[in-house]
Formats: sequence, C-alpha cells, structure tokens
Amino acid sequence: MDNPTLWVSLVVVATAVQPILVKLGYRVELDALQLLLMKNLLSALIVLPFVKSFRWLDRDEFWRIARISVFILGINGFSLLALELLPAAVVVTLTTTVPVFVALVNIILGRERNSFKFWLGLGISLVGVALVTQIVAALVNGKVVIDSWLGVLATFAAIACAVTYRVNMEKLTHTFEPKLLWIWCFWINAVVIFAVALPFVSMPKIEALPLAAGVGLSAAIANSAFLWAIRSVGATSTSVFQLLQRPFILFCTASILGEFLSTSQWMGALLVIVGVGLARPKQLC
Repeated sequence: MDNPTLWVSLVVVATAVQPILVKLGYRVELDALQLLLMKNLLSALIVLPFVKSFRWLDRDEFWRIARISVFILGINGFSLLALELLPAAVVVTLTTTVPVFVALVNIILGRERNSFKFWLGLGISLVGVALVTQIVAALVNGKVVIDSWLGVLATFAAIACAVTYRVNMEKLTHTFEPKLLWIWCFWINAVVIFAVALPFVSMPKIEALPLAAGVGLSAAIANSAFLWAIRSVGATSTSVFQLLQRPFILFCTASILGEFLSTSQWMGALLVIVGVGLARPKQLC
C-alpha cells in the first residue's frame, strides 16, 4: 500500500476533477449543502470494504482523530461555498498557496529545513499556475470579476482548514494505520454533517444525481489517497505535488474537449512541472 507514486497520482487526478464537477453541479441547480452531504455519504460508504481493518478506539484516540477529521468538513464546505460565489479560476489560483503555508508551519514545528532551491521551485510553480489559469489577464480585462468578499473569505477559510488538516494528519498517519484513520475520519464526518445539515437539505433533482455522485466519489478517492500520500512523502511534498493538477486539467481540456490553449498556458504548465521537480522539502523528523 505504501506506493507514493500511486497515491500522489490519485490525489492529483481526483482533486483536479472535483472543481469541474462542482461547477457542473451548480449548473443543474445542486447547492453546496447537497454536494457536501453527497461527498461525506460516499466517503463513508467507500470504506465499508475495509471494515476488517476496523478496531474500536479509546476516548483519547477517538478525540485525537475527531478533532482533525472535522477539518475535512471545513475544507469541503468552504470550498463548495467559494466555488458557488467565485469563478473557479479565482478559487483554484488562491488555493495554490496551500503548499507555502504547509511548508512554513512545518518549518516552525521543526519538521523541515527547506533550501533556497525548494522556495525557488515553489515560486516557479505558483507563477506557472497563474499562467495556466490566466487569472491576471482575466482580472485586468474584466473577464473574471471578484464580486463576493464572502467568497474570498470562504476560500481563505478553506486554505486554513487544509493547512491545519495536512500538518496534523502527517503526525497521525505515523501513529495510526491509514486504513483505520480512513474509516474513522469518514464515519465521524458523515455523522456530524448528517446530524447538522440533513434537516435543511432538499432532495436533489433526479438528473443531478449522477453529478452529485461524481463529486462525492472524486472527494472520497482524493481524501483516501491523501492519507497514504502524506504517510509516504509528508504533508509538504504531497501539497507541492498536488500543484500538478493544474497542468493535468490543461492537458485534459486540450485533448478531450479540443479547446484552444494559449502559448502562455502551455508555458505555465511547463513551469509548474519544472517547479514541482525543484521543490523537494528536507524533512528533519
């Protein structure tokens, strides 16, 4: 199960697909709560084949996992709200900063000592993402408008939840088996979100169910693979490798949808790949 390439690849693919499915879901009148419920329902169901890895936790173990797992709800909830209020390009570009904050927190905690080469690579990747999303030109030309500060706040709240979750989960994956974490995290979150949100959610339209299921399935795969990726290569490396989803989306757009891509977008994709190759953190513990 400890195959870093496999888990990182699954994280990249699954997280790349999610924003696209979410935006399509909003077009067929799904709302953020419906998508959040579907995400957690499928995440809870997908772990059922692994119940043989289940064991009961004592009170201390339960709270150690529960207080970190709820940050997944924060990531999902705030991200869905942000995507409902802001263009996807804005949300994607802002969330690109997550590896920066994860690396800084790990340095403060004494887990890493990152070189100039790491920060140079990360900077090159961030520039590449900006070129891929064409966010700067879109903002200047008025093609993309940030008209909801609530959406911006939701995006930064999602970033804060993501950083907190990844840094703390890195420690938990070395204390508990990923399968056990997987089961308990998803079941705890499913119980919490259903208890809180179910009374306020209407039944989605029949034609919207496949998209809702797609969002839930991609989230379940991404969250599951993330645990093994963090255990294998650490939170900072996993976060940096996740930047590859931007060129991945670009290549899918070009090959599957046949959309025209500008020279700057291709250059941005190349910069992301080169930057990720340079940005290798040095773990101390």
